[in-house]
Amino acid sequence: MSVPAIEYPAVATGEPQRMSAEIITGYAGALRRRLFGMRAGPVAVHELAARTKRMVVNHQRMRIAWDLEHDVRDDEGRPVLGICEHDPDAPETVMISVNGARLVDRPEVFRSTAVHELAHAIFDMPSAFGRRVRKTFRTLAAESQPARAAPIDWTEWRADEFMGAFLVPLDRLARAVAKQAGAMDIPFRWRSGPNGLPIPYLDIEPHAEPLGWCVDSLAEAFGVSPLFMTVRLKKGGLIGRPPQADSRRP
Repeated sequence: MSVPAIEYPAVATGEPQRMSAEIITGYAGALRRRLFGMRAGPVAVHELAARTKRMVVNHQRMRIAWDLEHDVRDDEGRPVLGICEHDPDAPETVMISVNGARLVDRPEVFRSTAVHELAHAIFDMPSAFGRRVRKTFRTLAAESQPARAAPIDWTEWRADEFMGAFLVPLDRLARAVAKQAGAMDIPFRWRSGPNGLPIPYLDIEPHAEPLGWCVDSLAEAFGVSPLFMTVRLKKGGLIGRPPQADSRRP
């Protein structure tokens, strides 16, 4: 397989220009297709690491050194889920460490952390290369995350948007929802989504038991947690607020 490449608008320092969630989703989907084709099922983290050891980002070579096996701690010795860092003494190299020791029994968090750190490598490290500066991003343990009321960190937001779209692409989710809803006899309607993509909307009460079963099944199919899947379904407009008047029954 040739070296995967991504190109996005950036300023002279290498920092990305402001992107919408839809644009970030497009980059995530394109890279997933480049790495895994249309393969169904959860992203295999070790395969992801093997296929992204070398990349080209905005025409700049990038080597990613992955460590997926060991305990990962910050400078004060506290455990973290993952770290993405660049040392100016190692040009064109990004080091991604995911706490495999801590996450051995939490594959869904292992998976999401790996893709989150990959997003930092893609969008945040090219500027460090050019300026030859040290840069580090850490994904904290869930219990250490800042309160929701804290100001939005747009760098982390971008990494999260990329991670969500990479792990659960909307086009595949739409097909999976329609198939699962049909199998469970859950009523749904179709509407037009991004770029004219047909999107099924589950016409069911948000706390109905069958919806919980459906979410659990979808979460298992994509290798994410039920909470993660619920967020993706809401963001994609497949559950939650009813669709607009242009919706139609299949």
